[in-house]
Amino acid sequence: MNKSFEDEFLEVQTQIISLCVEFAENKADKVYAYGSIEENSISFNAFFNIDGKIKTTNQIATDTDMIWDFLDLGQSDLEKLIKICTRYGKPVPTELKMIYDCKSGKIDTKYRYESICSAKTGIDASEIFMEWLDLEKIKQHCEKVNQILRLDDPAAKSAKKIMNVMEQIRSCDTVDELPDVDWTSMVRCFVDETTDYQNPALFEIDTIRNLSAGLKGKL
Repeated sequence: MNKSFEDEFLEVQTQIISLCVEFAENKADKVYAYGSIEENSISFNAFFNIDGKIKTTNQIATDTDMIWDFLDLGQSDLEKLIKICTRYGKPVPTELKMIYDCKSGKIDTKYRYESICSAKTGIDASEIFMEWLDLEKIKQHCEKVNQILRLDDPAAKSAKKIMNVMEQIRSCDTVDELPDVDWTSMVRCFVDETTDYQNPALFEIDTIRNLSAGLKGKL
């Protein structure tokens, strides 16, 4: 049976995800695979959610040869995508971000086709990758905040406002989509209403504030 463009493209994406799952020794809850294809430059990297913690390749493997082999194989898969797109006369994506939920088997892939990492933009693929990694760390802390508040203070107006902000952040795909938040005012309203100065959600919010400030400082 003849394969279509979609079949071949999806097959390579599946290979990339399988590569990531195998690298993490099937311990990951989610894998995040990144690919950049631009101006004869190809870059591949990945990070992982394992037991609720975001981990990079060097936090999973101590053998640098193993890490480089993994990155090389990922890059080879991206080269396959270029050949498939070229053969079918389809545009080659300049960026791929794949999130695979190892428990549900669901994969979410976002493509971009405009110039992102080039001499014109002055942006390096490693910068985009690290921003995505930090953004996912922020989202993870946002999820923890909402989990805590749903259990502790779900009826408080200030808690509802915080949870709404957390959901806004979790819906962001890029750093420049992060909302401007008056963190001090938001926390003060919560403390004034609940008198709960030691709520663990406040410590998570402080981490989110610091990570967000670091990312926005790079823009």
